[in-house]
Amino acid sequence: MFLTWKKIIGELCAPAQRSLRGLLALALLFSLAGCSFLQTVYNQSHDLVYWWVDSYVDLQGDQRQTVPTDLLAFQQWHRQEQLPQYIRWLQTMQTMARQDVQEEEVCQMQGQFIASLDELARQIEPAAARLALSLSPAQMRQLRRKLNRSHEDWRREWVEGSAAERLERRVKKAVERSEDFYGRLDAAQRTALAQWVGASGLDIALSEAERLRRQRDMLDTLQKLQDSRASLEAAQLEFRQLVQRSLQSPEPAHLAHAQKLIRHNCRQLTWLHNSTTPAQRQKAMERLQFYEKTARNLVAQR
Repeated sequence: MFLTWKKIIGELCAPAQRSLRGLLALALLFSLAGCSFLQTVYNQSHDLVYWWVDSYVDLQGDQRQTVPTDLLAFQQWHRQEQLPQYIRWLQTMQTMARQDVQEEEVCQMQGQFIASLDELARQIEPAAARLALSLSPAQMRQLRRKLNRSHEDWRREWVEGSAAERLERRVKKAVERSEDFYGRLDAAQRTALAQWVGASGLDIALSEAERLRRQRDMLDTLQKLQDSRASLEAAQLEFRQLVQRSLQSPEPAHLAHAQKLIRHNCRQLTWLHNSTTPAQRQKAMERLQFYEKTARNLVAQR
């Protein structure tokens, strides 16, 4: 639960340095909740997303006016509608952080966040559809090249090396996230966490296959819109269906793998929190309180 939030934060705290995946990333960027310079990043996030989009498709002409306008409008909606929800979640997590938790509680919190992505996607639909319909053949080629390079970067991080080397990298990331949230883990916690990571059932081949499926799906959908000269309403529907296929794979094996990993993550986070000392829980409480204070400040800046 707590590290689910932290993992989301970690993925989004450096938008200028990470390759956010797919059009849904335009929405996810606004889920920032914990960088030390959060308020500045959040308030400039519409510019950061604009630069990211530009790096993928090389925005041209009217796109350079419509995309910033759409992103700013989305940010304003997110500040007013979504940040208050995040504050409520953070308050719930602070209550949970004081005591041992049950696996179902952790899964419920994860489920609530995942469910909220649908509303984020709905809000970005019109902007995503307008951009999709305006892409030129040259921009589509640029997008394909960028996605290929992004996948090469992903493979270097997740696929290259022996199985032992890949596991070592995953354990290192898990320890870093955990210690950033709870403080230093003791030797027994580190050993157990490594065992949990190793027992996750992650199938990197299936993960790569699903990643490539999503990329093909996005490119095929965009090309379909280009070829059919679809209306804005039709493009919004296509985008909505694309997002749903991204959140819930139509491939049964891929979907089962994702669900298995989510459930394992719930168990792992439950174990980790319940293994923490009073001092570690206090550090987690202080971090959650900081997130809440920051979110409240951002809401007040509307």
